[in-house]
Parts: sequence; C-alpha cells; structure tokens
Amino acid sequence: MKSLAYIFAFWGLCAASCDTPSPAFNTCVSILIDRTDPVTICPTAQSIVSGIGLRANPAMGLQIRIGYISDMDINSTVALTLDSESFFNGNATIRAAQVQRFIATVQRSLDSMKAAGTCQHSVIYRTVATQANYLSRLSAAHKYLLVLSNMLEHSTVSFYDPATLRVLKVHPDTIAQQFERDEPLVNLTGVDMWFLYDPTSYADNASFMNVAGFFKTVFEKHGATVHLDKQFMP
Repeated sequence: MKSLAYIFAFWGLCAASCDTPSPAFNTCVSILIDRTDPVTICPTAQSIVSGIGLRANPAMGLQIRIGYISDMDINSTVALTLDSESFFNGNATIRAAQVQRFIATVQRSLDSMKAAGTCQHSVIYRTVATQANYLSRLSAAHKYLLVLSNMLEHSTVSFYDPATLRVLKVHPDTIAQQFERDEPLVNLTGVDMWFLYDPTSYADNASFMNVAGFFKTVFEKHGATVHLDKQFMP
C-alpha cells in the first residue's frame, strides 16, 4: 500500500508541475525612436519577431515597449504584450491568429510613432540608460534594446560642439563620467543593445561611428552587449 501511495504522490507532483505556468514573458524588447532628427531606418514588426524567434516558437511570451527619444526625459511609451501559451493546453490555430494580431498591432504602433521631427535639444544618453536599467531588472531570458538614432546627444553634453568632440577623441572617460553622474548604470549583463542607423553620407557615417562607438564602450563596461548596425539581427 505504501508503494502505491508513493506512485500516486509522484504522479500528483508531475501533474502539478505540468500545470505550473511558465513566466509571462520569455523575451522583452524595448524600442526607442529618436524624434529629434529624421530617423533613417526603422525595423518592421515582422523583422523584429522573426529575429527573436517568435515564428519558430509561437508559444513564447513577448513584451514590446516602444518609446521616444526627445528633448525631454519623460516620454510616451506604448507597451504591447503577448502572453506565453501552455505547451499542453494550446490551440495552434488560435495561437497563430493571436500572433498575427500582435504583429499587426506592433506595426501600427511603429508606424504611428516613427514620424520624423526636429528639436533644439536631444536627451539621448539618459533615455537609453533609463531603459537599459529597466531591462536589466527583468527576469526574461532574452532582453533587447533597439535605439533608432544618430546618437548625437545635445543636452548637458553636446556632440554638435567641436570642443566636445575634441574632448571625446582625447579623453572620452571625462564625458562618460559626466553622463553617468546624470544617470548611473547598473549591471547590464544580459541586455543586448542595438544602435540602428543608416548614414546618409561619408561624413554622417564618420559622425555616427565616432559617437555610437563611444556609447558602445560606455554600456559594454557595465556588461551589455552592443551592436552598431542597420538591421536588427540577433
């Protein structure tokens, strides 16, 4: 009788573990769109979900946040979520429809938020740092931060100022320390960052690579993985 009881207890534990829900979001993506200058590139919803593997694993839970870079520290953010689906209780047809609706919603949000604009100032570092710190606190297995910008900060530090660019070339740590006094960075291990831009000229390319390369060093010193590219290809 004891052995029979142990068998029932074992199967009870198995059933309980099967019913235990997985974490709501396996993957979290934050997208920051620079509204201070015209954006030269913006990934589609299809390319984003393909890159993170939603097509191959439609049961995954996914959160996508879309926000602005502007001349302000506080900006509007849209948060879109697709809850994870149980492997045992899921319906493939219904799930495929849910995924398609989610992708369409993400694309509509991208279309409505990527309007080009100009501002007298651009608060880039603090906006990106705040979002990177936010992602670092999440328990998701995969965390991506996409920054659509030429990265030309124009706030307490201005990369439009030739004197600042000279300091950046000779003493980049001086500028990095000033930025981090404004918004300290936490341990960013596990955060995968993509600075996405399509330069319009040789000079534009040189400017982007110089400044974005500086930001790459700053964030990688805190454990993030940073890519400079035209496409999001994790």
